[in-house]
Amino acid sequence: ADNSRFTIVGSQVRTAQALPAGRASYSIRLRSTDLGGHFIEETFAILAIDPSVRIS
Repeated sequence: ADNSRFTIVGSQVRTAQALPAGRASYSIRLRSTDLGGHFIEETFAILAIDPSVRIS
């Protein structure tokens, strides 16, 4: 997983560092734990786009 490249701020996933050019996809693993210690863990794919591309 590429967890070290990303951080969670509030309810957003953000890059923790500049992403290397030429790589389009990343995989992160997120875990949520309740007060009883029960948890769920899921893997998510993140697709990176060129920042010069405008999405409307």
